[in-house]
Amino acid sequence: MRPIAIRLFKNKVFGTTYGKGLRRSALFNATAEVGEPYAKYLLDFEGAAAWANHASTQAQVALVTQSAEDIENNSEVLWSWVKWYDKSTGDKEYVDGLAIFDPSTERLTLWIKDPKRALEYDWVLQARRCQANAGKNSPEFLATNYDLA
Repeated sequence: MRPIAIRLFKNKVFGTTYGKGLRRSALFNATAEVGEPYAKYLLDFEGAAAWANHASTQAQVALVTQSAEDIENNSEVLWSWVKWYDKSTGDKEYVDGLAIFDPSTERLTLWIKDPKRALEYDWVLQARRCQANAGKNSPEFLATNYDLA
């Protein structure tokens, strides 16, 4: 099993505008760090309608079409596209994949297909609430399949 740690942070700018008629719709921003070899991905969890509207590639449009029934039946579930992130250069690039987070069960599902980094894997993880530390940017939830210590 590929080790992964996913940290979900409350989006402090949720609902604010960033252009004429454009609003930030992600309730949670997240990082997914995969080990062996290391790769980092960014996730923006938002409601189904906003997620579907942000589909920008043919593969993403196909996933929206394929997931239409799940979207209708799970209105509380949050969805995210997956972006690879290079920490040293700040480069970001969409990869095939999606993440689904159900706040009511705190269950997180992530599927990534990233041929450039030889990664095709899916995870189903149980997220846990994190204790807030005053003055620190602490995640709201953590989902991992290994010991971080």
